[in-house]
Amino acid sequence: MTNTPTAPANPVATAALIFAFLVPPIGLALGIVAADEIRRTAQRGRGLAVAGIVVGASLCVLVSVAFVGSLLLGALIIAALQSGAPY
Repeated sequence: MTNTPTAPANPVATAALIFAFLVPPIGLALGIVAADEIRRTAQRGRGLAVAGIVVGASLCVLVSVAFVGSLLLGALIIAALQSGAPY
């Protein structure tokens, strides 16, 4: 068995995955930065960077859809209340 040194893990990739759950746009941006750094420096952590990108982008889309949906629902409720129609 030989002891071959391994490339260090990219700390930005780890931060990307953590921030993807806490603040998705930041996690997405960090994931993109980490993937570029990993490509240039041959560090480990590509999977973490990709996971940060996927989770960050998915949660950004989910939050955006929920926000637009809540605005539409609110507009429908206000319109129904102003029309004077019975429930």
